Amino acid sequence: MNEYPSATDYYKAVQSPAHCFTIERLRTATFAEDELGLPIAAKGSSAVVFKAEVDGASQAVRCYIRSDASSHDWYGALGSYLASHGDLEPHLPATLWLDEAIRVKGAAWPVLQMGWVNGRTLEEYVKFLVEGSNVTALTALAARWRELVARMQKDEFAHGDLQHGNIMVNQEGRLCLVDFDGIWIPELAGLPAPTEFGHRNYQHPGRQGPSGWGRWDDTFAALVIYLSLVALAKDPGLWPVLYNKDNLLLEQADFRSPFATQAWVKLAALHDEEVDLLAARLQECCALTWIPDQSLETLLGPRQPTAVPSPATATRRWWDSETAVPTAQAPSSWQWAVKSAAPAAAAPAQPPTVVLPSPPPLQSSSSSRPTAPGPARVPAAGKARAPAGESWWAQPAAKPAAAQPSRPSAYPARQVVGGLVLGAGIALVIIGIMIHAAAAIILVLAGLAAVACGGVQFVPRNTRSGQPPGPT
Repeated sequence: MNEYPSATDYYKAVQSPAHCFTIERLRTATFAEDELGLPIAAKGSSAVVFKAEVDGASQAVRCYIRSDASSHDWYGALGSYLASHGDLEPHLPATLWLDEAIRVKGAAWPVLQMGWVNGRTLEEYVKFLVEGSNVTALTALAARWRELVARMQKDEFAHGDLQHGNIMVNQEGRLCLVDFDGIWIPELAGLPAPTEFGHRNYQHPGRQGPSGWGRWDDTFAALVIYLSLVALAKDPGLWPVLYNKDNLLLEQADFRSPFATQAWVKLAALHDEEVDLLAARLQECCALTWIPDQSLETLLGPRQPTAVPSPATATRRWWDSETAVPTAQAPSSWQWAVKSAAPAAAAPAQPPTVVLPSPPPLQSSSSSRPTAPGPARVPAAGKARAPAGESWWAQPAAKPAAAQPSRPSAYPARQVVGGLVLGAGIALVIIGIMIHAAAAIILVLAGLAAVACGGVQFVPRNTRSGQPPGPT
């Protein structure tokens, strides 16, 4: 078989869809373009992806650059599975494998057509909530995540690469998954394991290659994400300290004993019972002898009561924040003490339903051109650049400018005092000039000093380098 085309090969071909595609609906599709009129593309480790309007619907057109990434049988099995598991359908965009759909380098190659998720990656959405100090929504997001994982594992569905770039929050506030090249479902159990085995900052430290592929493949990564969301709901100040643009809070180095990295120190400093229990469970799972043989729900045991902050903050936007997010103070040295399993308990009362706020808009209201579906477009010549974390659907969030503080309606007290001192100083100078007594010089000097002191009070005092209050 010929070597698969490169991302640049596909990029050049897609500039003329009527000539490169063999499927009529793709030949007439409208591909998203940048300001120069060139296709917008994003490259991952196994494919390059384009956004297109196909038959009036936004679609992701995924063109593979590796022969071992996926196959017709793989996505055919996924389609059959979803047809009988309607409860997962809202969280998994529809996919359609098309054999020999695009002609590049003198041969025809497969294309995966996939529903476009109109939303933000989990990484971007968490940042949106953290910058708005929206702990209510963060608490609700953690609960929604645990519920989705429970549903997936009950339905015998494992994604295989749960991480911040493969989880999205759409404009309705619903969690969605993308990139199904590493999934496990019963229909695939007899096929060779996928060559993709997950993001290093979310996978077990002992996982090598396809080992561990199976029904419970997601338990470790799901716990990493759940712990991160719960901890951020307790203290959003953890985000600027532990987030490194390729994780949420934890990374691969944190999954090895003796668990004395900064992340564990910060989590322990919260002194929160729920965070302590989740952290202890994750540390137990980090043992090199640990095998994923149960669901996240079974691992964690009965749900613990979770205090839900006032719903009033649920509708706050990130540009409404007025106070800086506090940062947890960590002890100078610390090592986690693994706790024993919590005893079984009755399920607590469910917290009030919280509607997750919509992610920030995907494009500026002043522009009709679609926002790029990926960080960096593939150049017309040379090697395509892979975005950080290889998340093709990540879109840069356009954060509105922070509102400037309003002017005070009255002078501050110090300016009133300054005016009185200034006036008294001027009077002393005038009196000193008019009289010819020996005390005239003293009066003039005293008046000049008072004028200087009073004038200083009218000079604006800049705080935090002139920035408005709030996070910097």
